[in-house]
Amino acid sequence: MKSTGKKELTIFIQYINDNNIRLPNEMKSSLKHLIFKWRKKNKTTDDFFSIKNDNIYISSFFENMRWFDKSLVQLWNNYIDISLSYRIQRIEIEHPNHYII
Repeated sequence: MKSTGKKELTIFIQYINDNNIRLPNEMKSSLKHLIFKWRKKNKTTDDFFSIKNDNIYISSFFENMRWFDKSLVQLWNNYIDISLSYRIQRIEIEHPNHYII
């Protein structure tokens, strides 16, 4: 199975820290929840849907605030692409007779 996206999320967070990027409090809170969820052992399909919801919420900040560093946005998009692919693979393996929309 491919990368989960956890490594890409770590790179994203490291970039924020290394470049002293200030994020809105709501976004920081959502990132903390996301990190907590990724650290959880034995994630279920519901956990991955919860991660997806956090991803959507955080992505909305990038859509609504144009001042974000372009490299930061690219790192986030990379994380989204990889983690989405991983979640789909997990669901397909765990529920082979269900369609993913």
